[in-house]
Amino acid sequence: MASISTTFLEAGKFAVDVMASSEVGEAWSLPSALIGYSVGGIAGHICSLICLTESLLEEVEPSGLYVIGIELFYSGNKVDYPDDLNFGLHSFLREDGERRAKAGQSSLIETSMNSLRRLEKILSTSYPKRLVPVVKIRNSATTLDTYLRTRIVELIVHADDLLASMSDPPEMIAPQEAMNVTLNTLMLLSRSMSSNLNVVRAFARQERADLQEIRVF
Repeated sequence: MASISTTFLEAGKFAVDVMASSEVGEAWSLPSALIGYSVGGIAGHICSLICLTESLLEEVEPSGLYVIGIELFYSGNKVDYPDDLNFGLHSFLREDGERRAKAGQSSLIETSMNSLRRLEKILSTSYPKRLVPVVKIRNSATTLDTYLRTRIVELIVHADDLLASMSDPPEMIAPQEAMNVTLNTLMLLSRSMSSNLNVVRAFARQERADLQEIRVF
């Protein structure tokens, strides 16, 4: 089984490959499948999350912070209403993605790939329990292992957002280990947000399940 660092880098390369497709370039300024984002805006958000990961790992490892797990990391991420995107972190991320999109497809690809190359070097000397500050929760941090798992989820989900935005999407399959991490993480989060029985019902008996309750995003 690949290390979480290797899986993250593979997920990043896959997301950039999707971003680099001609279909994405042709639809750059069009509305995407993700409410509030243009296609280019999603690509900008992918670029941003790669670059932010690099920036955080270039910093000196923090100390004296409250260490949180993946469940708390994702608390408050669920968008229940379209208007939620107009406030707080959701609004900031959308505006940042759209701002980055103005640089164009080629620029974002170059920026993202250069960042991934630098991250490969950084991660080669990092250890799983290294603490990474959590931007959205004050005075908190999480382990590198946990943080990279969240980044893999984001990269796979947003790469799919890009593909879902195409009327005739290219056939691109995410790396298997990145999908494994994504599915395992989403399952963990769903179980923490709901009951085990409700998650079972979501898979086997949807007519009995509260699907809204187990949504992560």
